[in-house]
Amino acid sequence: MSYIVFSDLDGTLLDHHDYSFEAALASIAALQALNIPIVLNTSKTAAETAEIRSALTLEDAFIIENGAAAYLPKTQFISAPPETFSAGEFWCHQLVEPVDYWRKLLAQFSGAHPQCFTTFSEMSVAQLSDLTGLATNQAMAAKSRTHGEVLHWVGSESSLNALRAFAENNRAKVHLGGRFVHFGGDTDKGRAMEWVTARYQDLQAEALQTSRLQTIALGDGGNDAPMLNLADFPIVIRSPANPLPNLTTTADVRTSKSCGPLGWQEEIARFL
Repeated sequence: MSYIVFSDLDGTLLDHHDYSFEAALASIAALQALNIPIVLNTSKTAAETAEIRSALTLEDAFIIENGAAAYLPKTQFISAPPETFSAGEFWCHQLVEPVDYWRKLLAQFSGAHPQCFTTFSEMSVAQLSDLTGLATNQAMAAKSRTHGEVLHWVGSESSLNALRAFAENNRAKVHLGGRFVHFGGDTDKGRAMEWVTARYQDLQAEALQTSRLQTIALGDGGNDAPMLNLADFPIVIRSPANPLPNLTTTADVRTSKSCGPLGWQEEIARFL
């Protein structure tokens, strides 16, 4: 039997307050020793995710901006998988339109609902660093979005509902992350997870391995629900700041006792 792990970052593999991942390193090493891929599935940008992936010494695929695009490493996927293009060390598969499309839509909404939000792209690096606690280089990476926008929401709940309705009428989607509101294409972490799983299944077939890859997914926020609902083994990581996501899966859902990377460490250790 074979497994593949999909993990959210903020509040899950990264601590909600200081973005640390040290508490999870032992379980990451255990998964790597068993050759189980660890696919980061995050709302972060490609630049942010690639940096964290390197710090974690991961070599597997990753998914960015709430399922907007997936990156497959050329070290594992020698030839281009279907529906991908070359992007440096990776093959990239885009599931939605690029960021300029979504910024134009947001400008329309902002005209009717002023002063509800500020986008990451509108903030200076210093402002974003102060807001998020990110270092300067990390804040620069957070601003480099390619498929959607992140909003620091200061408007009312009714205005947020208006944004949801506006998104639905324009083939867009609103994701509520651990700390910010995300606006972009009508995709989600679950669909991107299925696409990446299929590509790893293709690799197994090329190696004449016929077992079905089973998915383990870990997340803490509402934007993780589509991924958790589709996983064979969904694991909710408890958050110090946000309610548990509402899930519709019929699978046995585990919920960590500890928050963030310590909960990640405990639940992967339990699974193994």
